[in-house]
Amino acid sequence: MPNLHEIERRFLVRGLREDTLAAFPGMELEQHYLSGCQGVRVRKAGARFILTVKGRGSLDRVEVEKDLTEEEYSVLFTLCDRGLAKRRYRVGRWEVDIFKGSLAGLVLAEVELSEVRETLPPFPFSDVEFIEVTQDPRFTNSNLAWGTIPSLEQA
Repeated sequence: MPNLHEIERRFLVRGLREDTLAAFPGMELEQHYLSGCQGVRVRKAGARFILTVKGRGSLDRVEVEKDLTEEEYSVLFTLCDRGLAKRRYRVGRWEVDIFKGSLAGLVLAEVELSEVRETLPPFPFSDVEFIEVTQDPRFTNSNLAWGTIPSLEQA
């Protein structure tokens, strides 16, 4: 049975250059959010097309993913009102997202945990500024898809 639950922590990363990630596996992602549907997105990840429904919450929430055909993705894409593009690198248990377009310059790192109180695995780059934004809704992909990089000073 597929996992229908996600426990994830997010971090804003400053000072990490994309060329530092060149040795790690990476993939281009495009994701778009369905208009009027809280937490529903379609994603193109390489040659794979995915529909994702996420429940409310930030650290611990329900998540259901279903593969789509390219035709289904194209139809659902027409119902979307915002989106984003990024390159995702897999660095051990961490995923590091380098955002593109109007979000260029934004770098976020995420790690999925098996339980809320699990100790974070070490982040492999110690010479960066690393700020947790898990509970800050401005740093969800859904909100970032409006195309504006939030400032921590606005918090």
